[in-house]
Amino acid sequence: GCDLPALERHLSLMGSVPGLFGVGMGDWTNNWVGRLQRLYAEQGTTQSDAWRFAEWMLKRPGWMLLLRGNHDMWSGSGDPLRWIANGAPLVDWSAQFAVACGEVEWRIEAAHDFPGSSMWNKLHAPLRRAKLVGQEADLYIAAHRHVFALAEEQDEHTGRVSWLARARGYKALDAYAHVSGYGQQQDRGQSIVAVCSPADRRMRCFSDAAEGAEYLTWLRRPRIRVQAKGAAHAPG
Repeated sequence: GCDLPALERHLSLMGSVPGLFGVGMGDWTNNWVGRLQRLYAEQGTTQSDAWRFAEWMLKRPGWMLLLRGNHDMWSGSGDPLRWIANGAPLVDWSAQFAVACGEVEWRIEAAHDFPGSSMWNKLHAPLRRAKLVGQEADLYIAAHRHVFALAEEQDEHTGRVSWLARARGYKALDAYAHVSGYGQQQDRGQSIVAVCSPADRRMRCFSDAAEGAEYLTWLRRPRIRVQAKGAAHAPG
């Protein structure tokens, strides 16, 4: 059920657009265990095929950080991801880190998922994290639930601006979701692109990866400065 065309397009963006790097949110394979192993009968790839797909993904250029989700952690200490991570840091479940450009720094808290859920708000868990135990991050992002949502919020008491995000991932066909009555009509938000601009110290997030990559490329374009006497030059 993986949307391989979208996955290939987004991996290609990460490897070809200058300044665009990837954080993998986890669940690199189905890696069914226990009673869920019966589901291997319903898929067209074997377990060894899945690890080859994971290796194909992780050997693409541009990875900054890799998270392990619940499906990955079911492998325990023998997880093959530890051997095929291709040098990128591999972290269980969640990470807090900063992205710096010049003198400007943005804080990001990424987790396969945060505690808490709400049938009315897909962003309940990231928002709960931001309000209760967060690190005052610029972006709180989760995955895990195969739905996407994205919002920018400014705290009315502190004035701090934060983005809340949930990436949908690339599971396009889900028999469990179909039988259980969950919707499957989202066609974007597989990945969230966060663009950090040191010029105005702002972050902007996009649910369309190609759109985010285009905006990043536009921000990084050479710019012409017009001086008082009319002479123009490009900045170094």
